[in-house]
Amino acid sequence: MLSLALLCAILAFIFLALAIKSSFILWIIGTISFAVLGVIFLGIDIFRKQNSRR
Repeated sequence: MLSLALLCAILAFIFLALAIKSSFILWIIGTISFAVLGVIFLGIDIFRKQNSRR
């Protein structure tokens, strides 16, 4: 899950760079969606680690 979060973060940065370069709304939507996915995967990873400690 952590690797998926890192992948989403990298993709979000790529989309953000493309959005700054060309300023399309589509790139901005892609950046936001990958950033949200990355946060979700990171949250799932942290939640699993906390549950495994109990």
